[in-house]
Amino acid sequence: MKKARRAAVFGAVLFGVWMAAPLGANDMQRLIFDAGNNLGLWATQVELFNPPDNDQGMISYATNAFNAVVEVRNRLRPPFADLDLQSVLDRISRYPNATAGWNAGHKAVYVKQTFDLLQSRLSVLYISTTGVYSSPNCDGAFLRVGYFLGRAQMGAFAGNPAVVSGARSDLLLAIQTGLQFRQSIGCGFNVESVWSSLGIERAMALADFQALVTPVRQAAFDAVQVYSEAGPIPPSWTGDAVPPPPPPPPPPESKTLEGQWRSNATNDVIRFDRQGNVFRGTFTAIGRSTISRVGDLMGEFSLTGNNVYGGRLVLKQPDGSVSWLDGVSLRVTGDTATATAPWWNAPVSYTRVNQ
Repeated sequence: MKKARRAAVFGAVLFGVWMAAPLGANDMQRLIFDAGNNLGLWATQVELFNPPDNDQGMISYATNAFNAVVEVRNRLRPPFADLDLQSVLDRISRYPNATAGWNAGHKAVYVKQTFDLLQSRLSVLYISTTGVYSSPNCDGAFLRVGYFLGRAQMGAFAGNPAVVSGARSDLLLAIQTGLQFRQSIGCGFNVESVWSSLGIERAMALADFQALVTPVRQAAFDAVQVYSEAGPIPPSWTGDAVPPPPPPPPPPESKTLEGQWRSNATNDVIRFDRQGNVFRGTFTAIGRSTISRVGDLMGEFSLTGNNVYGGRLVLKQPDGSVSWLDGVSLRVTGDTATATAPWWNAPVSYTRVNQ
């Protein structure tokens, strides 16, 4: 447990640095990195040491992560002002009660899932023609960089080479992913030469990973936002206010079953009239049918879905007697209606008759 308490030293230093730093060109991504770094330290400390709830190191990481997320939320601008980060803050606050009696593995998963939730919240973009939509981006990449650097720090502190190796690999992958997003999206993630100069692939000891914290935070701060006017922007965007997306186009004119339809099989014409919630079809012209007559009832249907009607057909016998066939479905698409039933070998189509 002594190691778990000593681990608070480098977590507290992290938070002190960003709290003291002035706001700048990309302070949002630096705050996102800080949130990820403290979540990585916290999750890995719980996994490897299972500290008690009053452990000062763990409290430091949880508090640092909480405050970093608050700062990110406070800096969100339209169209991301309503981004739900409160759910992330609630999970951090509920940790002691939510994980009471859990083993270390389950507690670590809880913290990792809090990180996953934050990443999903930040994985959105805005473009004027679409609005806000889900997409991975440079913000999520910086969050992952922070998380896996924190995991590598704690793994090195614990003397666990397996954790260090895995975290370093994930850290390098997060950087490569961020560089790819920089090219494909145009979001800020700094340039490959900056990341290559850090020598992350050679880091092994705690001192190596500790020495990476400040330059990585600076890389986040210096990341140039290179969005084009027509390109998407992520939550960390700090430029001018964006215009709202255009209003959605009006929905297409609804095509209901009401009106006259010609059977493409028999050339009969059926008129559907609405009576309450029921659409009743009657023959208004006879094509090739030999039994049905004008005025006969063809069937009854009710709306069961988006332009889908379910109901039954009248089966008329040569002697004039009738029976009902249930389980018939009619789907209206524009000026075409397609009828299907379990006992039919093929659907029957109808074409709307314009009057």
